[in-house]
Amino acid sequence: MAKTAPKVTILETLEELNQTITEKSTEMVVILDVHEEWCGSTTAAMTASHIQIFADNVNASERIFLCSMQTNSEVQTALKQFLPDVKFEKQGCRPLYVVFRNGASCGFVDGLNVPSISSLIKLWIPPIKKVEEE
Repeated sequence: MAKTAPKVTILETLEELNQTITEKSTEMVVILDVHEEWCGSTTAAMTASHIQIFADNVNASERIFLCSMQTNSEVQTALKQFLPDVKFEKQGCRPLYVVFRNGASCGFVDGLNVPSISSLIKLWIPPIKKVEEE
């Protein structure tokens, strides 16, 4: 039976980006795919990898939040506070994956490097919530 690809939330505004960083990342590890409009999201290229990442992590849908956002000067300015060393103007068509946890950037991966993305997820994914017994 084929596995379904996990949902990737498209962020369209700075408000959505800030809310994701400040709220979602307190509950989950947030993986943000930042890309140029003319280059497009890597969601389609990453589908098999997303499935594998979710298969490798128990209760992944409760612990990993995948999102994607087109970059522009406002988005770059907002992300600079988390990634002061990233030269956005030199990204070209390479995606930038940024990992957030507890309102802060935990690292980033320049380009489509699935092993590096998976390693960051493993470092920052929250523990599995224990089911309370009655």
